[in-house]
Amino acid sequence: MNPTPAPGTGVNAALVLQCEPAMLRAGLHEPLWVLCTLHNPGEVPQRIDLGTGGVAAFHLDVQGPPGAVARPDSGAVAGFGASGVTDLAAGATSRHLLLLQCWQGFELPGAYAVDISCRPEGADAGLVPKPVSMQVEVTGRRGTRLAVLCAQLAERAEQGHGVAGGLHPFDAALALSWVVDDTATPYLARLVSGVPMLRPLALEGLARIASPEARSFLQRWSHDADPELAALAKRALRPLGGARTAD
Repeated sequence: MNPTPAPGTGVNAALVLQCEPAMLRAGLHEPLWVLCTLHNPGEVPQRIDLGTGGVAAFHLDVQGPPGAVARPDSGAVAGFGASGVTDLAAGATSRHLLLLQCWQGFELPGAYAVDISCRPEGADAGLVPKPVSMQVEVTGRRGTRLAVLCAQLAERAEQGHGVAGGLHPFDAALALSWVVDDTATPYLARLVSGVPMLRPLALEGLARIASPEARSFLQRWSHDADPELAALAKRALRPLGGARTAD
């Protein structure tokens, strides 16, 4: 979809991408959040398509420490399934919160060089913003800090849409689902039991952890009386070898 200028005359210009912070430091498995803004410096509005959830058009090129394994750019899973079409008035700015783990794992301590780009679907090459570079430092695992973060994320996810301010409940659940550490297991299980709309995220998170405790939860739910929950649990178990036959 090409950016669509408003009727009349005016000057179009390339979007400007900015990301904060430029340097991000966190412990192993802790959520890595980056706030990206897209600014329209031109004299006419632009309609841009940022893809699924408003984040699929963002891409990461990550250079990590020795042994770090890059996985395919998969940020399309990072947001809601709604359309990402955005209308930017002349001089306007849109804000987009990215959880970096949705693109790359950052599974080892060390320094990572990250280039973030945004390529709106169908956009003219001359209007695509220039990439932005940032640095990420992942320190060793901080168990106490990780436990506090998991508790806070689960509480926020459970609060739902009625509480103003702070992280969106979906974003909190998303971040918790990417804590690939057994510390998150009981909190993800709590979301499966208590917040049905967040079950897919929580079950995927348990599958990523894949510890004996996480697998036990998934196996039990794969035989649940609720057919929807059972189907979701079986889907989460597929990469782990599938569900066992009930006793």
